Amino acid sequence: MTQRKRNRKKYSSQFPPTDSLYVIFEQHLYNFEDVTTDRKTFIGNIIKDYIKYLAKSSRIVAPQHVQDLVGELFEEINTMLLKKIYGFSSIEEFRSQSGTTIRQKVNDQYRKLANGRSVKAKVRAGAR
Repeated sequence: MTQRKRNRKKYSSQFPPTDSLYVIFEQHLYNFEDVTTDRKTFIGNIIKDYIKYLAKSSRIVAPQHVQDLVGELFEEINTMLLKKIYGFSSIEEFRSQSGTTIRQKVNDQYRKLANGRSVKAKVRAGAR
């Protein structure tokens, strides 16, 4: 194994990749406030934030593919939600069982994502 591959493996295990959709999803989940919001609206808000993030980070989605993207995102987020709150009767019950440490971690990850700092930037900085 070359030195470059060893370094890449070392840095990739030290800084696991961050899924921006999942970070945005967790931000909404752990900071859920409006108990009258239904699942469709909840997921729609996550999709809006994710599409804003894509635009901010200069990722272009062709207009003719936006509806397909929204449909796929809806299904993916719905699956993440079901897996995350499995065993709880509601999002509120799930949040009440989660600690403040988890919420703080989620908020920190979201802030980094919103500020444009990514894990890749950390890896590049560590490689110098």
